[in-house]
Amino acid sequence: MNGLTGNLDADTGGAPLSVSRIAAANATVTTEDGSARLAFTSAPDNVLVSTGGGPAWLTFARAPGAVAVSTYDGSADVEVPGGQYTVTAESDGGPQQVSIASSPGAHHTISVNTGGGPLTIEPRG
Repeated sequence: MNGLTGNLDADTGGAPLSVSRIAAANATVTTEDGSARLAFTSAPDNVLVSTGGGPAWLTFARAPGAVAVSTYDGSADVEVPGGQYTVTAESDGGPQQVSIASSPGAHHTISVNTGGGPLTIEPRG
């Protein structure tokens, strides 16, 4: 799928989901072990992704307001444009790399919990 506008609310029941050119103000995605691959062209207010064990890949062309990702042992890769973010990253012992500026109290927030899977938060490039 590509070119979605409005709000995105998807539950795949275990199937993978791949959506590009998303211009949604809000997005809630649940895949229940399926992968989630989401590419945003706008600056969404809120993004909530839960994969139940599958990997998640999110990229943003403009800084999102708030992003929360839970993968329960799946990997997570979040790419955002430069700027200040309040970052919470929990990989529960899995490999973790956060390569963006983190500042408590920043207007933009990113929270990622992989439950043991690899976690990467990096600048979009």
